[in-house]
Parts: sequence; structure tokens; C-alpha cells
Amino acid sequence: MEHLFRNQSALLTATLTARFGLGRIDLVEDVVQETLLRALKTWPNHGIPENPAAWLYRAAHNLAIDQIRRETAMTRKEEEIVRYLESDGRHEAVDPSFESEISDAQLRMLFACCHPSLAADTQTAIALKELCGFSVNEIARAFLVEDATIAQRIVRGKRQLRSGVIPFEIPEPSELAKRRESILRIIYLIFNEGYARHSGEALLSDDIAREAIRLAELLANHRTTNHPDLHALLALFYFQISRFPSRMSPDGELVLLEDQDRTKWDHEAIARGFQHLELAAKASTLSRYHLEAGIASLHAIAQSFEQTDWRQMIELYDQLVEIDNSPVVRLNRAVALGCWKGPEVGMAALDQSTDKEALQGYHYYHAVRAEFLIQLGRTAEAAACLNLAISLAGNETERLFLSRKLTSLNKA
Repeated sequence: MEHLFRNQSALLTATLTARFGLGRIDLVEDVVQETLLRALKTWPNHGIPENPAAWLYRAAHNLAIDQIRRETAMTRKEEEIVRYLESDGRHEAVDPSFESEISDAQLRMLFACCHPSLAADTQTAIALKELCGFSVNEIARAFLVEDATIAQRIVRGKRQLRSGVIPFEIPEPSELAKRRESILRIIYLIFNEGYARHSGEALLSDDIAREAIRLAELLANHRTTNHPDLHALLALFYFQISRFPSRMSPDGELVLLEDQDRTKWDHEAIARGFQHLELAAKASTLSRYHLEAGIASLHAIAQSFEQTDWRQMIELYDQLVEIDNSPVVRLNRAVALGCWKGPEVGMAALDQSTDKEALQGYHYYHAVRAEFLIQLGRTAEAAACLNLAISLAGNETERLFLSRKLTSLNKA
């Protein structure tokens, strides 16, 4: 039910916005929320409709029409909108099974949210909310910032969407290049939230990860938005999602890469990854997604953790650092280096090349330090790092994993 409502919230918002316009995005959000609340109240007593999506769409559409009618200061233009909607026969039998209409609406919403007039952080925040149904709290955790910061970004973004300056359309091919990077970055962030959830009990969300894949495939299947960088991103997604079946134990515990049963990996997804990697090779330059997909592909083809081609992986990380010299990329490079050369080299890379101040609030940084320190026999320092990591971890599964490691370390 949670997945259905999250998914339908995004679909309804995009499709109704396509019909009523960006200027009425607040109205659209209100009727979508009211519709979902009505469903929560009525479905448990009367059963889930045969076509839940159609039920939700009809209810939300009718609520929107009713709300426009009730507005006392209705302008002439709004009256025309009502007449148009009431006179158009297809809207009386609206049904979200019009796949092309829904896909088009979602792409238009995606490009509106990523319009260059919006600041980059605003683009991401509002897209995660409007396209994926994420809450303010979930977005805040994804960005490692306060809820109020994200709320302000969303308010600012919606104000611009309502202003009429931002078109609700798929840009002309000549404009697409300017918008591609921000769109891919947003889809990348959505996938990452599904790959390792920042809050809640479950570490993985197959639904959210597949939602990111769905958006990327939506772009890949459109003649004007198909691009090698997009295929590199899809390759990365498929390589990553192929490991989902073995990332958790039957008891719901986190399983590290080195301990995963590789026979459980989804080899069909890996094959899809390589198909997209081949299409990505048509690019004239390498994007960060090419390099990350290349790194993920090395994990996908390795027969065991020990047989991973760490040398090639470090070469790819070195190229990635040239494109994105962020603390997180350098942290991940240090982890790979430690796996290849040992904990002393990994720890040295952590100390020399990562921005410690920027990573102080990132639990994974302290967990990585703890792991290197354990391997080096510096247990007291490792315990301190684990305590920090536990205090910062927002996800319950990760917190339990780190707590068990700390308990094991204290008993040793």
C-alpha cells in the first residue's frame, strides 16, 4: 500500500499538473493528498478497487474540478478551463491507463523541476517530492541537511513553478544538453535512496530503486532524450540492483559485499547492465556515470571478492576524482585502495585525501575508519569510531549492524 500510494502520488501529480497547469500545482497536491486519505479510509472497509490507479485518478480529477468550481474569485480563464474539462468527453472517463499520456506528463514534470532557472539544490528537492512522492524528512536525510532547509527549497521552487516562467514541456533538442546533467543527477539520487535508505528500518527499497530505473528508462525510450550518459546511468543501476537479493540475510541483517553469496546475484540485471554499458560507449566523452558503471561492472564480473580487479578499479576512481573531487568519491576510493593494498594504505588514503571536516556527520566515514582500525588491531580507536557511526546512522538496519560489530569488538 505504501508503495502504491507513493507511486500514485507522483503519477497523479504529474498527470493532473499536465491537465491543470503548473500554476495550479498547489491545488493538484491538495487534491492528490485528499484522494489518498479517502482511499485509506474507504478501501479497508469496501476493499481495494479492481483498478486502484483508475479509482485514484478519477477521484483526484473530480476533486480538482469541484475545488475550482468552489473558488469564489474565479477568473474568466478558469471558467474556460472548467468548460473545457467538462466538454471534453475523454476527461469524463479519465483513466490512467493512457500510458503515453502519463509518460509524457511525467517527462514534462521532470523537465519543469529541472529547469535552469531553478537552483540546483532546489531542482533536486522539488523533483524528489513531486516526481517520487518523497517526504521533506526523507529528502533532508538524503541531502544530510535539516528538514527546514529542504522545506524552504521546495517552497522556493514551487513559487517559481507557479510563476508561469517555467514551461511544462519537453525541451527542444537544442536545449536538452543543458538540462541533461541535472536530470540524471536527480534520478541518480533517487536510486541511491533505494540502494541504501537513510531512514526507517529497511536498508533497501527495491521499489524506490526501480522507480529511478523506470524514470531513466522513460527518458531512454523517448527519441529526444535518449543519450549515452543516460545508458551509463542505467548500466550503473542494473549492476547495483543485481546485488539486492544477497545484500540482506534471511533474518534481515546487512551482508557486506565480501560476504555476499554471488550465486544469488540477479544475472539478468547484470546482462541488462552490460547492454546499457555498450550503448553508453557511443559517448564522445566519459561522464561520472560511465566511470561509476565501470567500477560496478568490475564487482559484477568478479568471481569472488578477492578476485576483484582492484587495480583497474583504482584507475577508474582516479578518473572519477578528476570529474568529481568530492569527499564521498575520495572516501570510496580509499575503501577500494584499502581492499587492494591493505588497511594501512587505506587508512593513509583516508587521512591524506578526504575532507574530514565535511565527512564528520557521515556515518559511513566513521564505519570505514573503524573497519581499517580493527584490521590494524587498534581496537579502542575502532570502538570510538563505531560509537560515532552508530550515533549518526539514520537507518535502523545499519545501526544494528554497527552495534553488533561493536559488541563483537568489545568481547574480543
